[in-house]
Amino acid sequence: MPLTLNSKYAVEIQAAAKAYELDPYLVAAIVATESSFDPRALRYEAHYKWYYGEKEFSKEWGVSVSTAKALQRFSYGLMQIMGAVALEHGFKAHLHDLCKPDVGLYWGCKYFAVLLKKHGDRNKAISSYNQGSPRKNADGSYKNQEYVDKVLARHKEFIDANRVS
Repeated sequence: MPLTLNSKYAVEIQAAAKAYELDPYLVAAIVATESSFDPRALRYEAHYKWYYGEKEFSKEWGVSVSTAKALQRFSYGLMQIMGAVALEHGFKAHLHDLCKPDVGLYWGCKYFAVLLKKHGDRNKAISSYNQGSPRKNADGSYKNQEYVDKVLARHKEFIDANRVS
C-alpha cells in the first residue's frame, strides 16, 4: 500500500512523523509491520515484565493493581505501542485511547524518536521498537532480524511506490 495522500491514515502518519521529524515512509513501514494498518489492533504480551506506575494508575483508573499491570502488557493501535511504554513517556489517558489513529501514531512516533536519539542508528531503533533493546546474535544479526528486515523492505516499497505516483 503506497503512502500517498489518498492512502488510509496517510495524513495522520505524515502529521505524527512531522511532529518528531521522522521519515513518514519509515513510520508507515512500522505501522504496516506492527498492525497492518488496523487501528484497533491489540496484542497481549504475556511475557512482558516491565510496568510503569501500576499502583498510581490502578487508583486513577479505578481498577486493581493486577488489572493495571495486565493493561500495560498490551500493545495498542497502529504502531502497537506498549501500554507501559506510553505511560512512561507521559501518556495520561486510558490506554485504549492509543487505538485512536492520531493518538497512537503520536505516541508511537514519540517513542520511536526517543529510540533514534538514544541509539543514533535507524536499524538499532527499529530493533528496539520491537524488542525493547537492540539485542544481537553471535553472528551480529539482531535477534529480531526478520522484523528489522520486514520494516526496511516495507520502507523501500513505500519510497519506490511514491516515486512513480
